Amino acid sequence: HTYISLMAQYFPAYQASQFPLLSRKINREEYREALQAFKEEGLENGWFQKDI
Repeated sequence: HTYISLMAQYFPAYQASQFPLLSRKINREEYREALQAFKEEGLENGWFQKDI
């Protein structure tokens, strides 16, 4: 049983700027897509932020 915490407040730190995909915060649409995937996969063990 794995628990997942889906959070919207990713902050690029340390050497994240060296990796374009990691060097920025996610936007509202990206978070909504991740939330939709969370629900579609039927994940029941975990938490998520309802909206950002």
